[in-house]
Amino acid sequence: MWVRCNLDGGDGVSSKSNGSDASADDAEFQSLTPDVRPKGAIPINSSPTRRGAMTLIVATSAALGAAGLGLASYMFSSPSDLGASVNISGPSGGPIDPTSLSPKQRIALRVGNVSHTEAEWREILSPGEFFVLREAGTERPFTSDLLFEKRPGTFVCRGCGTPLFDLETKYESGTGWPSFFDVLPGAVDLVSDRSYFGFERTEVRCSQCQGHLGHVFEDGPAPTGLRYCMNGLALGFQAKENGSIA
Repeated sequence: MWVRCNLDGGDGVSSKSNGSDASADDAEFQSLTPDVRPKGAIPINSSPTRRGAMTLIVATSAALGAAGLGLASYMFSSPSDLGASVNISGPSGGPIDPTSLSPKQRIALRVGNVSHTEAEWREILSPGEFFVLREAGTERPFTSDLLFEKRPGTFVCRGCGTPLFDLETKYESGTGWPSFFDVLPGAVDLVSDRSYFGFERTEVRCSQCQGHLGHVFEDGPAPTGLRYCMNGLALGFQAKENGSIA
């Protein structure tokens, strides 16, 4: 099932890749995502800072596995769509029915589209977090405490609190960076990246604040065959037991 990162309010074809209905998906989402934005992170209805890269028409990674398609099967569109506001208003401005929203729209409803100036991001983030999230840097391998995180919970964006990965999808890749074989629906945007000596890679960004998280590769375990190689500095961890972010 294909899902376009349609940020102008259009829905994708799919809601949740594992086949659960939208109401169950929303209940799960609500249980895992208390409002935990970092200090100063204010949701506003405008586009965040972005680099000139092509946005991806993406499929959820689980759907990719089911369809037998690799990352090379993605299609690209104009960079002007990247980070644009998600239209989540109800009919004629009325109440919003969460079950009618795509996963990305439900995240936007909960977290909001987050945009800051460079100076504001420097106030919100530590120098290391800013280097990774806003400058697309890469931390040194084997330096993140999240490599050893085993408690039930959810990994979230350090910049805006968007839920990204469930612990159940985390695995030991041996690379020295936190790695996952699947991502929560609607949580990320995938972007073509040729910054490394012109080699084609697929960058992973937070769908709400467009923070750089890492890259995704096609050498992961079943069932998706994908490896989301993430920077620990770009992530926080929300334990189910107390809901706080570490």
